[in-house]
Amino acid sequence: MRFVTNMNHSFDELLDKEIIKEEAVFDFETLSLVKEEELDVMVALEGMVNYSRNDHLPSFISFNTRLNSLFPRKRIDESTNPLDPEQIAKNFQEALRPMGLDAQNSLAVYRAFNKGVLRNLDQVLHEANQLLIQSWVIPDLGMERQKKSRTANKRSAPRKNAAAFGTVKEEDFQEDGDQPELFSIM
Repeated sequence: MRFVTNMNHSFDELLDKEIIKEEAVFDFETLSLVKEEELDVMVALEGMVNYSRNDHLPSFISFNTRLNSLFPRKRIDESTNPLDPEQIAKNFQEALRPMGLDAQNSLAVYRAFNKGVLRNLDQVLHEANQLLIQSWVIPDLGMERQKKSRTANKRSAPRKNAAAFGTVKEEDFQEDGDQPELFSIM
């Protein structure tokens, strides 16, 4: 329930709704170095977030672009997009914080979260993009189609131009016709 509430707050921030959050109180006398186990959890979570973001990059770019068009006065990026893996992970982390799990149990929960949520985030992003497309929010962006066609071409194309160490010979290089389109999307 806390996770869903946190996610709702992330979307409310886009709409400039007033959000009541518990403010953290810092006691500087109790500050200490991060324990090695906690650092392992932080590094693992960061790796999960980066993998998810890179794995679903075209969907994220499409969703960010569409959100930017809806909120022209706001800057939509990884720190403000409610469906960015980092924001989702932060919301989940905040929801788990009151439970007081140790590092080993936290890592197990985050791995399950990664497997169940972050690895399947593409489905959520696809659905979100489809809802925006149906609402005529930049319906002709087309990055999802490009991803599918490029991966199909990469899988079927033989590597006949590869040299002995796996590099492409310079004289065999042909400029890809998709490059101008790629640069315009970026």
